[in-house]
Amino acid sequence: MAVEPDGPGVAWVNLLGDQREELVIGSGRGGQLGVYAPDGKGGMTNIPTAFTWPEDLTGIVGWVGGTNGRALVMGRDNYESASNPPSATVAGFGPTH
Repeated sequence: MAVEPDGPGVAWVNLLGDQREELVIGSGRGGQLGVYAPDGKGGMTNIPTAFTWPEDLTGIVGWVGGTNGRALVMGRDNYESASNPPSATVAGFGPTH
């Protein structure tokens, strides 16, 4: 696996509400967000998500509260985009399993 010096963003966030933090890895342009949970045996288990984004996902911060439950606030590296989208996005988290 190769990554560029400015990304992807990586964070430890308790997305599942199980008192353990999951590893969240941002994606490159058009890629899929990676989420991995500790398996209790020293390894990690992939948690499938349906979240993809057209730009690189850089900084990642977990957000808990309000009526939306758990979410990720992610920076977007949009310098390659012709449409000039916002520099950040908020995504509610819902694993597909």
